[in-house]
Amino acid sequence: MHRTLKDWIKLDKQSNMRGQQRSFDRFRAEFNDIRPHQALGQKPPATAFRPYRPLPSGASAIEYDSNMDVRHVHTHGEIKWKGHRVFLSEVLSGANVGLLRIGESLCSVYFGGVPIGYLDEVNNVALNRRPNPAPQP
Repeated sequence: MHRTLKDWIKLDKQSNMRGQQRSFDRFRAEFNDIRPHQALGQKPPATAFRPYRPLPSGASAIEYDSNMDVRHVHTHGEIKWKGHRVFLSEVLSGANVGLLRIGESLCSVYFGGVPIGYLDEVNNVALNRRPNPAPQP
């Protein structure tokens, strides 16, 4: 796909960002909806797409330890934390997650008993790996 996109860009180079975005949109439509792919039996990828299955209805009823803060993941994949909206994942929409403090401004994020990332309270962002500690002077 990357080689095909590079070739497309060479042939359909635009003079500004808006025009280039329209070109990318045309590429995506052709690549996913029209162009046949050998690995898919000469069908376009859109024919093989299956949306994420929704979480089971009991996902919001998962129990968390009493030392965790529990937050509900809203429709757009965000939780509210200390007055801020923090994006986690739309896949978790409708579920509850547990936050376990592991540092002065860092929490582990859990889905059930599974750690799924970290919450950086300084920058109000979710991270997929633990940040490196600041170097000591």
